[in-house]
Amino acid sequence: MILLLQKYFPEFSGQQLRAALTPITGINYKQLGYNRGRQQLYGYIMNDPFDNAIYDIYSGIRMECLYDSMNTQCNKAKDLNCEHTIPQSFFAKKEPMVSDLYHCKISWNVTNNDRSNYPFQYVPDEFAQKYYGLNRQIVTQKPVDRENWSILDKRNRFEPRDIQKGDTARAVAYFYVRYPNEFESLKKTFTLIDDMIEWDLLFPATDLQNQQAMRIEEIQGNINPFIKEFGLVRRAYCDLSEGKYPCK
Repeated sequence: MILLLQKYFPEFSGQQLRAALTPITGINYKQLGYNRGRQQLYGYIMNDPFDNAIYDIYSGIRMECLYDSMNTQCNKAKDLNCEHTIPQSFFAKKEPMVSDLYHCKISWNVTNNDRSNYPFQYVPDEFAQKYYGLNRQIVTQKPVDRENWSILDKRNRFEPRDIQKGDTARAVAYFYVRYPNEFESLKKTFTLIDDMIEWDLLFPATDLQNQQAMRIEEIQGNINPFIKEFGLVRRAYCDLSEGKYPCK
């Protein structure tokens, strides 16, 4: 795990920091379009060249896809989907949001469909409807290794497995800084801003997630500063905290 030490606008926090970051996220940005974006996502950015496969962010299941194939139909099982961390319906499937690779992820069609456009949050076990794990397992009883399973809430909420929580938080934080005109849907994406802040703090980017971000930067041109600076989500969104992570 690498904790990056870049510090953006150390004198700013909250809305002032978000506004300052917006132009940073647009530098060198190249709009790929949805088809080419998915080709890069499946064949290169999220692909393992030694395994010729990609993995569902929510369950970890393996889906075959030839490395560098640049084919959105690379998965013969036809159960591969592009998961938009911020649901497409929130921005009417418009460009450039629909093809921005910092919030487009790999998902199994089942977890993609079941997550739907529900907001992210911690899901108490008493409200859990389904748990999604490896080998296409879907169970209704709490697993022993709960942290490795994503969870659908009976009240239409969704909790990613632990290894994905931080990545999801940083994708959401980036999206609403990159596209401030979409900000009104933030609370439809995360029920509690404190959960988003906490997930970034508890689950820093893994080596693999950093590698994937570098590949996105290579292909799309721009950066996600929330990956570059550990704890930036808190500084940028502390003014929206429900009380657990106020601005310092």
